[in-house]
Amino acid sequence: MNIVSSAFASNYVITGIHSFKINEQEDIQAYGLISIDGQDIGPFKPNTLYALVVIEDTIYLINKSIKQELIGIEKCEDIWNNINGKSEEEAWKNYCDCYKKEFVKHEQFVSLKEEIKEMVKLISD
Repeated sequence: MNIVSSAFASNYVITGIHSFKINEQEDIQAYGLISIDGQDIGPFKPNTLYALVVIEDTIYLINKSIKQELIGIEKCEDIWNNINGKSEEEAWKNYCDCYKKEFVKHEQFVSLKEEIKEMVKLISD
């Protein structure tokens, strides 16, 4: 994720929610990332897709904003809404940790993962 932050985030923070390897073609290495990007501490929903693609000796970095408004995960939103004396930073960390665990179970996850695979196909075809 450091390469993504270095390439894209000059004035905001990229918080990775889920990263994965894409094994579509054996001569290409590709990785996807679903993230929450923002200048402030949340509660934000995942809002950006990234792909890192290596073809021969060339590295491609692609990002795409998530166009549709995602449905929030109630369990994670409850963590943010019930700060109860914790610092905003601690609440944000707990909120993001919840998203990392729960988002892969969420119905929106599969379509976003497929969207990243389509981004990779644009480069590799």
